[in-house]
Amino acid sequence: MITCLYSMFDTQTELYTPPFYQHNDQSAVRAFTDALNHPDKDTVMSKNPEHFRLYRLGTWDDSNGIHELEDSPTFVIGGDQCTKIIPATAVETLHERIDLLARRLSEIDPA
Repeated sequence: MITCLYSMFDTQTELYTPPFYQHNDQSAVRAFTDALNHPDKDTVMSKNPEHFRLYRLGTWDDSNGIHELEDSPTFVIGGDQCTKIIPATAVETLHERIDLLARRLSEIDPA
């Protein structure tokens, strides 16, 4: 089976990450998006998604062990295109909860 080889480029350090394998661009974009939207918002990638770009480097054939690299890395997607947007309804719900908590706090300590 032929799988694709990918790497993320950090525009601030101007370095590529160690390569990783995915079946196609779609699965690589999903893995890249997951890394950028990691629940631990303390990662360099999740703090600065706009600094990262995903590139396809080539392919690997597991039947013969041969890598075939592209002439140059092929841009797939930028990190700024992969950050998850919070839906407006979720924001409204959060505002409602904040208002409710503020009212409850004012009932406890009216000062």
